[in-house]
Amino acid sequence: MTVNVVEPGLVEDTRMVGVLDEEHKQRQVAATPLGRLAHPGDVAQVVAFYASEDNAFMTGTTAAVNGEMSMY
Repeated sequence: MTVNVVEPGLVEDTRMVGVLDEEHKQRQVAATPLGRLAHPGDVAQVVAFYASEDNAFMTGTTAAVNGEMSMY
C-alpha cells in the first residue's frame, strides 16, 4: 500500500481563499517566503508526481505545498 499526503497552504481561486478578507490574505502572503499564495497548478504538479511512475518508491511522505510558509 502506498500512502502519501499533499498538504497545501492557501490556494488561489478556491472557496477557502474566497471567504477570507483581503487583510487576512495579505497577512498570509507576507508570512510566505515565496511571497504569494499557491496556484492550483502548484498543487496539481505534486499530485501528478505522486501518481506517476517517477514516484514508484516513495511512501509515507507529506508534500507541504505552501511556499515555505512552514518548514519541516
